[in-house]
Amino acid sequence: MTLRIGGIATEACERIWRGGIDANAQPAIVRGYGEDHWIRYDTGRVVRGTGIADACEAILQDTDVAYVHVRSKFNCFQCRVDRG
Repeated sequence: MTLRIGGIATEACERIWRGGIDANAQPAIVRGYGEDHWIRYDTGRVVRGTGIADACEAILQDTDVAYVHVRSKFNCFQCRVDRG
């Protein structure tokens, strides 16, 4: 699985993937989106930083999910997670 965040350096991606999202994002909202870019509401979860990677992997097991968004507790976009 690969974490892509626009053009941000890999180091930043690794920091987020390991659960190092800014304290303002804690807890994070993770939810899947379909190929049509519509939210798959049945996939939504609220998780702490250490559980973000596992939550994203679990959501991406659903073949109807194309990618996952990680958002702050204030619903601000943090990153997009795609299958690698």
